[in-house]
Amino acid sequence: MAPVATSALALAGVALSAFPGAGAEMLLKVMGQSGKIMFYDSSESESSGITVTMDALKEVDSQGNEVGKSGSVKHSINSFASQSFTIEAKESGVDIGTATADRVNFTSSVGSNTETVGQLMVETYLMTENGTVGTDTESWDVDVGDLKWNIAFPEWKFCAPCGAGNNAETGAF
Repeated sequence: MAPVATSALALAGVALSAFPGAGAEMLLKVMGQSGKIMFYDSSESESSGITVTMDALKEVDSQGNEVGKSGSVKHSINSFASQSFTIEAKESGVDIGTATADRVNFTSSVGSNTETVGQLMVETYLMTENGTVGTDTESWDVDVGDLKWNIAFPEWKFCAPCGAGNNAETGAF
């Protein structure tokens, strides 16, 4: 799939991408460099939609304490406002569980300009046919027009450990 854009800054001038929805079209609007994405029905106002906000991402140890926050390569994103994303072209007719959907993937590298610790991927699905979706342990019914997100880390180098001596930290989640 070819990327639609490669950074939040480049997306600031791109108003909307259309997804076929239940009645009219479901529209996706990337809200500049804010870490926010809005979804709404084209037959209604933007205020009738939903806004997804990505605030921060932190690698933690088995006790829930943040790790990898010192040194030249950080294992966190303190604000998505300045984070660059690649937004892939929409894929139609994607099978998810027993449903069918349109999918758009958002990906972003985590780390520094010279060394990354991994990649964050947000898979966004807009259901185009009813069905059942879920995880390994639960499932639920979806209808045409429902949205579903998967957040994945297709690549990640956990602190194993980061730092040395008494400052060594080992990431778990």
